[in-house]
Amino acid sequence: MNENDITTEREDKRISVTEDTQNNSLQNGDAAVLDLSSLADIQKTQTVDPTGENNKSDWKETRSGEALFRDTVFMMETGAISAENGITLLKKAANEGCVLSRIYLGKLYSDGNGKFYNPTSAFECFTEAAKLNSGEGYYYLGLCYANGIGCNADMRLAENMFSKGGELDHAESFCVLGICRERGLG
Repeated sequence: MNENDITTEREDKRISVTEDTQNNSLQNGDAAVLDLSSLADIQKTQTVDPTGENNKSDWKETRSGEALFRDTVFMMETGAISAENGITLLKKAANEGCVLSRIYLGKLYSDGNGKFYNPTSAFECFTEAAKLNSGEGYYYLGLCYANGIGCNADMRLAENMFSKGGELDHAESFCVLGICRERGLG
């Protein structure tokens, strides 16, 4: 048996597995459906008894705020769910502590197309993200203060927010902070 025979043998096995899988998964015209709403992080939790007598392991399904955020954004961008349902799920992820979800919601509210435009809600989302020590949250909060989105325009507060974002190594915050200082805006 030479090297080419081994490669051919492996390829044959791979092809046959693929063909068997296709035949088994789509019998009688059944369609395979990917339900993204059921995606979740699986986590093993262990209950430990100090005596060692009653130790048991349980598998429980949990969804972190970050996983819910990723799944929701994907479903919204592919049209699998409506924007209204997406916003509901994003709010849930934000309530579970997902900073990215707060920022995404804030951007939807500040850039929204008519029915989602809500500058007050955008300001609140960016404020919550900044409270969670997010450089990007400080950046968008600075933009709110600079442009009067959901608040009164105040360049001193805007510069302060850009400075805090810069302290957290957020590149856009550094850039805008430099422009503010160069032009004497703050």
